[in-house]
Amino acid sequence: MSESIVYADLVHPADLPDVETELEETGKKGGREFVKEYRILTEPGDVRWVEEKTFIQREEGVITHYQGIIVDITERKQGMS
Repeated sequence: MSESIVYADLVHPADLPDVETELEETGKKGGREFVKEYRILTEPGDVRWVEEKTFIQREEGVITHYQGIIVDITERKQGMS
């Protein structure tokens, strides 16, 4: 890839405010793990469901970085409808 991608740009616009708010609140409350299901948009414009598990890393109580795993759960979500 020749350009950087900002992950938030991939999150479905309707889901982005909740994802950002919940991650921020988890961090402020001292949480170590953030888990959320939400939609992302692929480059061709397809909607995919993902489950994010992010581990919040801190040094001396200050968040230094996030390390996460994102799993495509679209088939599971479609089976529920």
